[in-house]
Amino acid sequence: MTAGEDPSNISDNAAKGRCIALVIGVNGAPGYNKPPLEYAVNDAKDMAEVLQQSCGFELLEPPLLNEQATSDRVKDAVRKLARKRSDEDFLLLYFGGHGQPMTVEAGERDVYLVTSNFKEVDVEEDMHTHLSMRWLREKLYLPTQAGRVLLILDCCYAGNMGRTAPDPYLEEFRQRINYYFGAPGEASGARSGGLRYALAAAGHNVEASEKDGHGLMTGLLLPVLQGEIGEVIEDHGEISIQGLHRFLERKMPPGKKPSLSGDSAGRDCILAYYPERAAELRAKRIRAAAQDAQLTAYDIDGLIAEIDTLYHAMISFVQEWNESKAVADWEPGWQDRIISRLGQRNHAYLTEIHPQLIAILDRISATLGRPSLTKDLQIDIASARTNNIGVVMMAEKLLQLQSQLLNIARTTKI
Repeated sequence: MTAGEDPSNISDNAAKGRCIALVIGVNGAPGYNKPPLEYAVNDAKDMAEVLQQSCGFELLEPPLLNEQATSDRVKDAVRKLARKRSDEDFLLLYFGGHGQPMTVEAGERDVYLVTSNFKEVDVEEDMHTHLSMRWLREKLYLPTQAGRVLLILDCCYAGNMGRTAPDPYLEEFRQRINYYFGAPGEASGARSGGLRYALAAAGHNVEASEKDGHGLMTGLLLPVLQGEIGEVIEDHGEISIQGLHRFLERKMPPGKKPSLSGDSAGRDCILAYYPERAAELRAKRIRAAAQDAQLTAYDIDGLIAEIDTLYHAMISFVQEWNESKAVADWEPGWQDRIISRLGQRNHAYLTEIHPQLIAILDRISATLGRPSLTKDLQIDIASARTNNIGVVMMAEKLLQLQSQLLNIARTTKI
């Protein structure tokens, strides 16, 4: 049993069958006129190790690397991978290296995976000489009786980086992948009900396709498959091809987004299980939620106390100004004295009460999720600025809002 494997949870994903992987990595070919990659071979080695140790796969044979990965040797391995499989088996083919679109017979287009002896002139003379997408479809993807087949293709295509428009050959590369490895039709000869997926990425050139010691896509895949990226681990610990694809879509730059072609046939495609890691992540989320709820409860408690303080300040303000109200003596100038007194009262309110009221209303609005609260109370706010009856009415509104906050606080603490 491997670190990332939990057979008791593997629904029907090859639970009774075998998970078998063929891994290929080719930096370049002597007869190929594009710059060699630096990390395709190392990526293949790392992928082989992760598939065995973290994903529960067995290798069909040791990884085919550089000069070992001739077209004939790879084709023989692919045939062996496809041969005599059952509905419970899960087959995976990984290729890291160059991909080369070419025109073949009758003007048709195909894409070749650059093996160690690949030469474009060979394909021009005989389209069947080397390893093409069409050949993989016809010899592995469609005919095998395995219940699940997944291709992972991390390819570099050295397109013209001087173009300002999208590289048409790179776009065709993606279209060819989708064409050859899309959902098999009824007349395709594929087994009925079999899962078939191809996860592929292609970059314009070597510099754009390799980063931090890995191919761009493979560098993201490896830690995911090792259970190091929590956002990809689903509720019960599974890492699915769909979740993996969504992660790659988020992380890979524009122009190099991966494609996921094919059909699930109603089946799961689970690459690894980390139930203990999923439990840890759930516990972490629960602790964070509890902490947030506790902080929210404290925040609300504090706000409720501040409302109480402001309410009493508003009532005291009204009482003080009512008690100090001067008796009109009806002597000349009494109107000016009243106006002056009202001005003093309004100035005191705007200085002592109004800023606190607006600040607290903003916090209540955010806590209750009512952005329009201040606008809804604008008449009450304006009235409080000009007369003491308005202050009392606004204070009563605060008590009503305080009651709503108390209900929230009680719910949060349950």
